[in-house]
Amino acid sequence: MEDQFLMGLSKKKIAVLIASFFALTFFTYGSSIKNEFVNYDDDTLIYLNPAVQEFSPESIAWVFTHLDPELYIPVTFLSYQLDHIIGGLNPSVFHTTSIILHTLNALFVVWLIFLLSKKSWLALFCGLLFAVHPLHTETVMWASARKEVLSTFFFLSALIAYIYHQDIKNNKWYFLSLGLFLFGILSKVSIVILPIILLLIDFKKNRKINLQSFITKIPYFVISIIFGVVALLGKQSVLSSSSYLDSVLMAFKSTAFYLQKLFIPTNLSVIYPYNEQISITSPDFLLPIITIIALIVLVILSVKKTKEVLFGSLLFFIALIPSFTNYARAGDIFYASDHYAYLPSIGILYIVGIAFMFLLNRYRKVALSSLFVILITFSILSSSQAKIWENNSTLFGNVIYQFNDSYLAHNKIGLDFYDENNLSKAINSFNSSIEIKPNASAYYNLGVAYIALQQYSSALDAITKSVELDPSKMMAQYNLGYLYSNIGQNRKAIERFLIVVENNPKDIDALKNLAVLNIKIGDTEKAKIYINNILEIDPENGDVKILLQKI
Repeated sequence: MEDQFLMGLSKKKIAVLIASFFALTFFTYGSSIKNEFVNYDDDTLIYLNPAVQEFSPESIAWVFTHLDPELYIPVTFLSYQLDHIIGGLNPSVFHTTSIILHTLNALFVVWLIFLLSKKSWLALFCGLLFAVHPLHTETVMWASARKEVLSTFFFLSALIAYIYHQDIKNNKWYFLSLGLFLFGILSKVSIVILPIILLLIDFKKNRKINLQSFITKIPYFVISIIFGVVALLGKQSVLSSSSYLDSVLMAFKSTAFYLQKLFIPTNLSVIYPYNEQISITSPDFLLPIITIIALIVLVILSVKKTKEVLFGSLLFFIALIPSFTNYARAGDIFYASDHYAYLPSIGILYIVGIAFMFLLNRYRKVALSSLFVILITFSILSSSQAKIWENNSTLFGNVIYQFNDSYLAHNKIGLDFYDENNLSKAINSFNSSIEIKPNASAYYNLGVAYIALQQYSSALDAITKSVELDPSKMMAQYNLGYLYSNIGQNRKAIERFLIVVENNPKDIDALKNLAVLNIKIGDTEKAKIYINNILEIDPENGDVKILLQKI
């Protein structure tokens, strides 16, 4: 028995369907729309990014000529600019946009699965679970994950347009699909796998995979290759620090993790740190390898009866491939990130949907009751998970609750205490971070906290260690210069401010400090040079003009 109620829906019924999906997603995430931005990429990408806070030819040119700093995401930046036009830096506007995009993605999942299968309940099952799955909460509620929901929006719409092109042989749909793909890849490059998915769709719809089918995909492959190369250039430092074996082992571990969380979506976290040695003999990797190999065998055996499981499995795995190189960041290891499973999850939902259809055709009431229970359960879990994204404290407090050995989380919590002027707790958190792993960021933050307490000796020690670990951190170099000048070690202070000026010759504060310090050591000629440099940058700088008069 196949219920074909999605076929030939009137405009009124389509509107009801769309409204129902929006009601479901806003019921799930609506109470968390007022969540704050978090100090985890939101600062760099949004609220401290001048390009987001204006909409002009200059800012548009900037987003098309800069990385984020690793990814090329100009369309995502444009969406941030539009949010800023609507509501400034009000986080609620950014969160609302992401929820809307996510809801549209869920509707596109319904549309896509129906076009592929012509099975209404299968399409609805996949779309509804996609809309409320707890593993998707990070993607929906993290403003910086906009690139995920936006690229998926264009990815799914490009697939739908491609299917229409193939079914009705209208080139308008073909060029629309190409254009949507280009917008998607400019939102996030991870959808470079789209041309392979197009071949997978041909396989699913029993089309011949021949030279002609490859020729129609050439423009897609060209776009993928071009932007794939750009992505590799942006990720070069990460890729160079990763061994091939480590990447393979982490791919097994992350794949097994996502599969587990798709079926048991509890104990989710914004980061999943891994602080042990990566080794094939470790149960952390051996068990996932055995599990994945066993699942592969089952998928192969299923082909004798149906190719649906193979299709869903390949969709999941192929969409997950771009994330396999992302486990190593700045010397740290993270075996998973929830948002990486956003698009790939459709493949697993499709397989589960096939099982649901089997149950529906035999035990309709049981199947529909089960679907209702799952939707309510997932919606409650997602709503609870969304509250964890309320602010930095709740977000990283959850990380510490699950991974107390996360030095990054302790450092982030310390910053919250610092912002609240609770310096003693801030210092304890920074020290906890350092005890887990000596890191430049925590040492720097510790030094700044000591400066606030006017404990300059302790501050000097902490920031010196920060600079030793990461000499490229210019704020640490600057504050080290400030501390040296504060205790009268002027020549050491000059060395630090020179490093800052070498990095940024237009740093007026550093130039001013160099002028003052050179006056103190009696080198007025150098002081004049620095003063003149400042006046070239800012001819109306009154403080420097007064300083010049005193020489």
